[in-house]
Amino acid sequence: MTEEVILVIETYHPKNAEEVNRKLCEDIKENVSTALDVTLKKVILIHPRSIPKTISGKIQRNLAKKQYENQELRSVYIYE
Repeated sequence: MTEEVILVIETYHPKNAEEVNRKLCEDIKENVSTALDVTLKKVILIHPRSIPKTISGKIQRNLAKKQYENQELRSVYIYE
C-alpha cells in the first residue's frame, strides 16, 4: 500500500477565483516539495472554520480524514 499526502487548507478567497486558487495551490505544492521533500497528491482549499476541531481547538485529524474519504469536506477548490 502506498501512502498519499493530501493537504487541506482553510482559506479566504475571492469568489470565482480559479486562477488565484490554482496559483496558490501550485506554490504550496512546490514549497512543500522543496522544503520537506514530500510530494502532495492534492491540495484542497476549504471554507474557513470547516476543519473539524475539538472543544479545546485541536484539529480532529481522523474525522477530517473520514470526511475527505466520504467526500464530505466543503471544498472550494481541489488541485491535483
